[in-house]
Amino acid sequence: MLSNYYTLLHIASALNELCAGKKITQVYSQQRNQLCVEIDNDSTFVISCEPAQNFFYVERKFSRAKKNTVNLFPAMIGKSLKEISCHASDRIVNIAIDDGCELFIDMFGARANAVLCARTDGGEARVVDAFLRKKESIGTTRPQFYKFLSGEDHSARYEETRFLDAMRSSGETTILSALKKTVPTLGTLLAKEALFRTELLPSVSMDIVTDRELKKLITTTGILLRTLTTFSDEVHPRVYYEDGTPVCLSLIPLRSFENYDVRPFDDLNEAIRRFVSESNRAVSLLKEKAGLVSRLENELKKSERILEKIKEEHDAHDRASDYELFGKLLMLHLTAIRKGAKEITLDDSITRSGEMKIILDPSLSPVRNAEHYFDKAKKARAANEEADQRLKYLLRHAALVRSLLAEVEEIQSKELLKQFTHAHAADLKEIIGMTEKASEPLPPFRIFTVDGGFQVLAGKSSENNDLLTMKYAKPNDLWFHCRGSSGSHVVLRAGTGHGEISKTAIQQAASIAAYYSKMKNASMVPVAMAEKKFVRKPRGAPAGTVTMEREKVIFAEPKLPRELR
Repeated sequence: MLSNYYTLLHIASALNELCAGKKITQVYSQQRNQLCVEIDNDSTFVISCEPAQNFFYVERKFSRAKKNTVNLFPAMIGKSLKEISCHASDRIVNIAIDDGCELFIDMFGARANAVLCARTDGGEARVVDAFLRKKESIGTTRPQFYKFLSGEDHSARYEETRFLDAMRSSGETTILSALKKTVPTLGTLLAKEALFRTELLPSVSMDIVTDRELKKLITTTGILLRTLTTFSDEVHPRVYYEDGTPVCLSLIPLRSFENYDVRPFDDLNEAIRRFVSESNRAVSLLKEKAGLVSRLENELKKSERILEKIKEEHDAHDRASDYELFGKLLMLHLTAIRKGAKEITLDDSITRSGEMKIILDPSLSPVRNAEHYFDKAKKARAANEEADQRLKYLLRHAALVRSLLAEVEEIQSKELLKQFTHAHAADLKEIIGMTEKASEPLPPFRIFTVDGGFQVLAGKSSENNDLLTMKYAKPNDLWFHCRGSSGSHVVLRAGTGHGEISKTAIQQAASIAAYYSKMKNASMVPVAMAEKKFVRKPRGAPAGTVTMEREKVIFAEPKLPRELR
């Protein structure tokens, strides 16, 4: 719902209040299909025209990369923003600039773009510059832009009679398709929500939907539209999660998502930023994890094919014993073998299994034929021994691959995946050729994983504590240390797990700090906690010595989580 019409409507309204009258200081791109418009050096519009993920929001203190960036839209630099508005019924945001130019942001999936227009003498908006597809865009004329005016005006388009006629004449087979066609601003998510609240299945055929059910749907949809277009406290952004992964962003509570975890936000910009960040992290994890799983599965299939072939050979009749028996029988009956014979039938006086037909080489003497079978027996026995060894190796190899696959499929965060590849670097290198370089080195500290998949680092010495606190820890990380006793500095790294840091994760980190202190044997230990930005090292202080502000004391039992690597 990042590029849903109503999300764009509310983000445009919020940005208009925040940025109208301010100057554009630079416009650039530092990521494929993403445009950045910096306002008065303190805020940046981030506009994504990525086909799979259109979005638009403002971020404070957004940093431009030092390289691999390109300046764009030079005509906009130094100009002031007059107004930011949303189209009356389409996913288009208009940014009016004080020189009469306008930047149109089209959030149309694969056709998303940002184009700069100037007004002609006839009042038409003609494209003078474009972010993407410049050749086909520059010189074209934009359709008339109708600005969103009010929720009443918006909802009036869908009064009951017109709504009912439009649904019946839509030509769509399912009620979901008909509703999306009749009210295109809803999109799939909100259309399904309207049907859920009306107790209608999205797949139900329009042929069997009654007028009574449609009228109930009209009422429900009208309530949704009035809520979404009224800028009140009822519209409150929230992100829904499934197994720690964000699945959708919504401006209103979704009854169809009541069984999902939800996190409310006070600010729509922050909700979009968090959703994009966590989605990208989840996509990156899934991509990396899927690649590793695919290579392990291919190796397992290869091993199983070879195993099956070796087992077939191994389970076949033991030819070495036959060859040796043939050689012995020939030696016992040398005088009975006619020179130049191609075969001979002899009575088996050794194993008492009756007559046996033995193939001979007519060019060899009887003795040489016997020796030939003894040689074949020796080679067959050696081959069997080699097959036994290879069979044992392949069985161990396949078991290891299965074990690695089972472990990697349980991984739910990039930090855990990094720990996995580091811990199994030698096995992965042997199995699928993954080099040490492909597995990033872990920080030089004790490493733990706590609730939510968050990474916790613990120092190993005074100097190591300094390195952790002053070099590795980031301002928003949580910092822990046993109060009133010496011990390890412990850092709970924000952003390494799913969603927000839970109370359980904080308690587990405090327990780690208590465990690695001189109060390890106490039943409960007071542990000081503060954000890293409030922890400082006084000039000239000994290694491992710091001061902190805004500390909070937590009582924790000294113990370690299971996921110690």
